[in-house]
Amino acid sequence: MNRVVIAKYADMKQVAAKITASLQDIDNKYSELRPYLEQIDQIEDSVNKLEQAAYKLDAYSKRLENQYKILSRK
Repeated sequence: MNRVVIAKYADMKQVAAKITASLQDIDNKYSELRPYLEQIDQIEDSVNKLEQAAYKLDAYSKRLENQYKILSRK
């Protein structure tokens, strides 16, 4: 019985070691990707600000167009 338990724990130790190695590998890959992910976040923020500016500009141009139409009728 003890040998079976010892073998089982040895297998569990190997599995835990493999999981630890995999997690370290994933952590290293994430660390390498982190600067790119931060750049993506910055680009996304810039795009959102640009989109908001475009909507404001569109609304402003529509108001100007309406004012022009009103003034040109007179």
